[in-house]
Amino acid sequence: MKVIKGLVLLCLMMLAGCQSEEETSQFLLACKYDAPATIAAMLDNGIDVDGQDKTGLSGLMVAAAENRRDVVELLLKRRAKPNLQTRQGVTALMLAAARGSDTAIIGDLLQAGASVNQTSIDKSTALMSAISDGGDVRNDYQHILAMKKPDAPVEEESTLDKIVGRNGGEIAGDGQSRADDRRHGVTTGARRV
Repeated sequence: MKVIKGLVLLCLMMLAGCQSEEETSQFLLACKYDAPATIAAMLDNGIDVDGQDKTGLSGLMVAAAENRRDVVELLLKRRAKPNLQTRQGVTALMLAAARGSDTAIIGDLLQAGASVNQTSIDKSTALMSAISDGGDVRNDYQHILAMKKPDAPVEEESTLDKIVGRNGGEIAGDGQSRADDRRHGVTTGARRV
């Protein structure tokens, strides 16, 4: 009987740390939009700092990609794991590098132990994400872009937003598509002036 009670207690303890997909989605939205105090309250109420959605995105990944240093700092102080990977193998450092986030965020991630040598499924590293056209993080970043709150303000487009297709394939609003760039000898990820 003691063994059964012990197993039941163990199962309950394991379930206590679990959170629903809905709770995880709310946490990721908070990491994208809300004040650090709101996120801290969620964590204080039992939300897992490393909770991942069905694609593998974590709050730290969302905050790093959205250039939210205050949130990145909070999550790292709460022991968020900087080397978690999405199903595509993408990390917070890769998303921050591809997005062109504040160098202080990249420094914070590195100081917390983010690996510069960790690779995604397609063998890209954070450095490759920084210098590529964003293709290695495209699927995961599109998932972040799709996360919306009904009352969210209109966001300014970044270069990565434009690359992943929010601007009809155009880069920097100059009217030329990437196909035009290739015809004119411009390499992907860089633009001749």
